[in-house]
Amino acid sequence: MAFDAQMRLVADDPERVALIGAQSGERLSQGDLARCIEQFALRLDAGRGIVLIRTDNSINAVIAYLASLHAQCPALLVGAGAEVQKHQLLAQIPVLYVYEPHLDHLDVLPQHRDADLHPDLALLLSTSGSTGEQKLVRLSHSNLLSNAGAICTHLELTRQDRAPTGLPMAYSFGLSIINSNLHAGASLLVTDKSLIDADFWGDVRRHQCTSFSGVPEQFKLLEKTGLFPRELPSLRYVTQAGGRLHADQVEKLARRGQSEGWNFFVMYGQTEAAPRMAYLPPSEAISNPGSIGRAIPGGRLELIDTHGEKVTIAGAQGELVYSGDNVMMGYARNAGDLARGQEVERLFTGDLASRDENGLYTLHGRTARFLKITGKRISLDAVEQRLHALGAEGLAVGQDECLGLVMCSPQDPSAIARQLVEELGIPASRLQTVRIDKLPLKSNGKPDYSAAMALLPPASELPAPNPTAKGSVQDQLLAAFLAQFPGEDIQPETTFESLEASSIEFVDLELRLSAILPALPKDWHRQDIAQLAASTQRQEAPAGQRFYDPVSLRSLGIMLVVLLHVVGDTPDAGLQLSRDTALFGLSAMIRYLTMPLYTLLAGLAFAQLGRGEMAPARFLSHLATTVVLPALIAMVAFAVISTLMGSRFGIYSLDDVVTNLVMPYAHFWYINAFILLSGGAYLLYRGLAEHAIWVATAIGAAVLILPVGLSEDIWAVNRTLGILPFFVLGLMLVRFEAAISQWKWPLLGLALITVVALYPLAYADMLQTGNRADFRTWDGFLLSLAVIVIALHASRLLGPIRPLAASSFTIYLWHVFGTSASRRALEAMEIWHPLPHLLLGTSVGLVAPILLYLILQRLPYGYIVLGQRRRH
Repeated sequence: MAFDAQMRLVADDPERVALIGAQSGERLSQGDLARCIEQFALRLDAGRGIVLIRTDNSINAVIAYLASLHAQCPALLVGAGAEVQKHQLLAQIPVLYVYEPHLDHLDVLPQHRDADLHPDLALLLSTSGSTGEQKLVRLSHSNLLSNAGAICTHLELTRQDRAPTGLPMAYSFGLSIINSNLHAGASLLVTDKSLIDADFWGDVRRHQCTSFSGVPEQFKLLEKTGLFPRELPSLRYVTQAGGRLHADQVEKLARRGQSEGWNFFVMYGQTEAAPRMAYLPPSEAISNPGSIGRAIPGGRLELIDTHGEKVTIAGAQGELVYSGDNVMMGYARNAGDLARGQEVERLFTGDLASRDENGLYTLHGRTARFLKITGKRISLDAVEQRLHALGAEGLAVGQDECLGLVMCSPQDPSAIARQLVEELGIPASRLQTVRIDKLPLKSNGKPDYSAAMALLPPASELPAPNPTAKGSVQDQLLAAFLAQFPGEDIQPETTFESLEASSIEFVDLELRLSAILPALPKDWHRQDIAQLAASTQRQEAPAGQRFYDPVSLRSLGIMLVVLLHVVGDTPDAGLQLSRDTALFGLSAMIRYLTMPLYTLLAGLAFAQLGRGEMAPARFLSHLATTVVLPALIAMVAFAVISTLMGSRFGIYSLDDVVTNLVMPYAHFWYINAFILLSGGAYLLYRGLAEHAIWVATAIGAAVLILPVGLSEDIWAVNRTLGILPFFVLGLMLVRFEAAISQWKWPLLGLALITVVALYPLAYADMLQTGNRADFRTWDGFLLSLAVIVIALHASRLLGPIRPLAASSFTIYLWHVFGTSASRRALEAMEIWHPLPHLLLGTSVGLVAPILLYLILQRLPYGYIVLGQRRRH
């Protein structure tokens, strides 16, 4: 069997590390791995049958795969998210076991106990079938062992090697990395992160990996994003397969490998060969960057012409044919095929190739009508059949870089393209559509594919690849701007800055654009759409390189505001907790972070969006429409609802009306403070120019608009002065971000020490004196500053809450209605335990304003309440 050799290595060195979990930190030795394989094999006690494994690049998935081989049960691998494919295969193939690695759950389908399986059958992998019935490649134990051994030979794998599983297990290239390294007794870093994930490289460096492997699209993105680090001292070699990488990129990587001390191998293969068939030695990559090289050890390549004769002349073209022990048994389309033995001796690849005088092979195109895009084989005939089923007539043409559709259809071609992109599982940037009135035909009435191909744009004009794309990059960006600003005249030269939008709209649009561009430039709001689209062709520093995420911080800030108002920061507020409770201690810490963090973000937004560069009238108009007017509407609503609720309980009076009118002003003290801070910053940024006096007057009028009848710090001056340093810190974070980033780790260490040292003292003082947590004292300021530094570092881990940022201002203004209603409802039901109040109050305080935000976005004048610019 394929991994008998691996099992024998256990006896030689059982303590050597075999698997390392990148996420879990779990480490399995060779001996541990052998025991896990044996234990899992015992679970396959319903007899020999097919084991369908939903591979998720986890240690559980690797063990299940190896145990299936060990138990002589053929493994059928599908991707973790391939739910549709899984159900298709269950209906097509007699699967006995279904294993979910993330749950460690094994199901048995007893109706398939007696399936007729060939004794040599070891593995089933899907190929083609993207638009129709699944076609499975049948691989034997000897196929896997032969290919793993050949790879070990030409890559010179040893027990000292360690490879990350950066490609999906269900993909034949990704699986061969597992097979070959385990066969050599090397270790694997088991990770579900890909090469274009910044964390992947941290794991590679930390665990001293000696290799990594990728497909062309990943190497293209690595070049554009700059994620591939220069300093990887443990790196010994890099392999590329899964499609054709441009010759200039091959040469560039080969030269870089030479200078940095690692080898770059170009490899060629197909799933039908388990999967590798050829490799280009690093020594010849620079002089022959367009070649796929020679056959792997134990294999043989030859060229066959259209008459079935061997091509022996150097430079002449023919179909590439491969022979070797790794050639598949055959295909399986139904249960009956599973009992068939070896049916294929020579593999006709369908690739047109030539061989030079040195025996190196070069590909020139396809003889059959299929493409390979990002490692996926696409049948052009099946695509045309699918077009017909979707109500369109068209021709499918193209090359490895692009699938082209030439259609005459009454429907919108873009809708059909989106449908096909989802079904085929390819990046939308790799699909080009052309709409014509009549399909090109030859004189005999057959399709003229050459004429159809000529209608497509050249491959050099294709946009940069993006795995989540829907249409070209520029089209996506235009659609994102239009979705954010419906009715506006959005053109390729439009910038966010030119739209004079609010900071909330800035966050909302940044969320949309982050899903389109793999590396969103920091100054994206000043670049027009065409420049942003072109930036994917340049090497940009990805957003992940910034040590903090302002969008996540905004989301965290608003969550803390709601939580603080639910819990309360004094014994007579919120849940009315005693000061000696752990929950109240937590609320005190939240107080040290909430308003300082919110204020820092306000300063950051002011500087980042260039508010100080606005003309005076524009600045005042912006301040009035995005902050003052929405706050006034919320205040009036607060007063009206409070008055109505008071009258319902029979306590209505004129004094209550006055109180209810002025109470919201005290509640929204931060709006007052924000106006003072941003107005003061604007005057300083403008250099106290000639318009400063009337700008200051207008700001003062806004601040003084509702103070009648209130006493004690009516203009929130003391509170404003208390948070002023954090506003300045936000300004400085933009101005000196590069310098601060260099000191981020020492600052984090200092912050942790500060919290450990000061917080127990601050909390003890609260218990003794009864004072609330106060960031306006020196020790409180240092504690708040330390907690903010920790939050900045932690923000990169808060990706799941980023969507909250878009509605954060709406949540701030309106969450009090949800928290108050929740408290009244629970009190009416005589529920007093803090936990239900905490959970319901926080949930409703967040969800209700978000629903309001979504509703107002669709109403004609909802933009006024949201503080957004007018929709045309």
